Amino acid sequence: MKKKLTLLLSVFLIASFGLTNAEASEPEPRQIVLTWQGDTQTTMTITWRTDEENARTYGTKLIEDATKNGGADIVFEQVREALLAAGWEGAGYNSPEEAFIALSVGVMNHTGRDADFAYGFLLNNWQTYSEDVGFEPELLPDRERWNQTYDGVSENKLYYTAGTELLDNAGQYSLDDLDEHFSSMQAESYTFPETSAWLHRVPITGLEPGETYSVLIRNEDATAEPFIFRTAPATRDSVTFIAGADTQSETQERKEMTALAASLDPEFILMSGDLVMRGMAENEWDAWFDEWHELMVTDEGRRVPVLPALGNHDVRGWVMGDFETDAAFFANRFNLPDTQNYYALEYGDGLVLITLDSGHTSAFNEEIDWFVDTGYYEGTQRVHDSHDGQQRNWLESTLQQYQDRPWFFAHYHINILATSEHYWEKPRYGRPLMREHWVPLFEQYGVDLVHEGHGHRMKRTHPVKNWEINEDGIVYIGDGGWGTHMGTPEDLWFVADKGSNHHFWKLTLNDGWSELTGWPVMWIDGEAERGEVFYIRK
Repeated sequence: MKKKLTLLLSVFLIASFGLTNAEASEPEPRQIVLTWQGDTQTTMTITWRTDEENARTYGTKLIEDATKNGGADIVFEQVREALLAAGWEGAGYNSPEEAFIALSVGVMNHTGRDADFAYGFLLNNWQTYSEDVGFEPELLPDRERWNQTYDGVSENKLYYTAGTELLDNAGQYSLDDLDEHFSSMQAESYTFPETSAWLHRVPITGLEPGETYSVLIRNEDATAEPFIFRTAPATRDSVTFIAGADTQSETQERKEMTALAASLDPEFILMSGDLVMRGMAENEWDAWFDEWHELMVTDEGRRVPVLPALGNHDVRGWVMGDFETDAAFFANRFNLPDTQNYYALEYGDGLVLITLDSGHTSAFNEEIDWFVDTGYYEGTQRVHDSHDGQQRNWLESTLQQYQDRPWFFAHYHINILATSEHYWEKPRYGRPLMREHWVPLFEQYGVDLVHEGHGHRMKRTHPVKNWEINEDGIVYIGDGGWGTHMGTPEDLWFVADKGSNHHFWKLTLNDGWSELTGWPVMWIDGEAERGEVFYIRK
């Protein structure tokens, strides 16, 4: 067991800690990202990261206290063997939590690492223990309670005001001046076991529609660069937004595409999955958020909100995972509407944006036993069978709720209309179930446009209804080319436009919202080129 544990610890260190130690010397607020949790006209949620060397959670304190009270004598293998033989009660523990604490102390003694490492290691490898050696899930601690701040977190505060004063003149104010002249909010601070970061969140409410606000974020040690954001208008003014996917590879093209997107001054970005290559690698998420922080800023200093969907690369195991643990970075770094892995927002007065989970942490419908090949993904990761299977019902009720709105836009990761024919009938990723359970609802309730990812190709379909070209059908665009490697699409019956260049889609509703105009923005030899234009008219 010691050899197996040592190997697991080595893999965990490489995969999860990567570059984070090099970042610990940066105390300033960074990785600022904007999302909406509710009304886009009157709210904005702002999240950022700091590195807190002395911070502790409630769970960390419990493990450290146990270490001080006789913990030096705890041996991981002995605790494990006792639990396997007799369960937590038979092994002499008063609760499953007490047994988990003993395991954590055992990991600390075995590795010489701290309580945070022990807790994160056990959670990240619990599937191995629970399936291979019989540990019950009930031994896991309550993540919400264990992740609460206990002490050591610096105060993080956000100042904001209507207009651009904080952006233009922030340097002239002392801390007392800031408190006297601007609205301020204390951030809610939190972390999660899979990260070394501390996150800080401020949901701002009571804002005015169509207004520009300037923001300054500071903690006890440093101040971030001020910026502005903009709320959605109450009227149907012209609006431009961008849809893209598959930023996953840390390429020069990804950086160039992100900067290009910001230069087009979109109101928001829809990112349809595969933000990173390895969903549980903190260094990859840090690189993504650092680039977004640096580059997703318009020429006027405005930060652009992002509405992300889960992709297979964003989740450990790729499909049928647990949202809180197998998609921990997505679940905790973005602050999205409930249920977070799929959700809906209305931008302004009637643009309904529906984000779906294409089988990564939530089933397509009530039939959750859909992965019929082997019960595993590529023979390595056990497929979960216990996650939410109500997504289809939620989708229908959401479409019914907003039925009087003029525009419906859906996005998700796995491409239903894949431009590689051999994927069409395979159960892998559940495309047949998506066609069976989602597409009829799209067509029944009048979804206007769908953006998909995953294919690493550029495609736009003819309007499709009942699996044939129909002028009353739905246009599907995609298929993911923001930063990753690109493939060649096939010339299938539904394809109206295709290509192999890095791209995203620029979409504009005109004044009054009677017409949507869209085209692919392609990155070719270091230059932006506009692709073929399409129109959807009401």
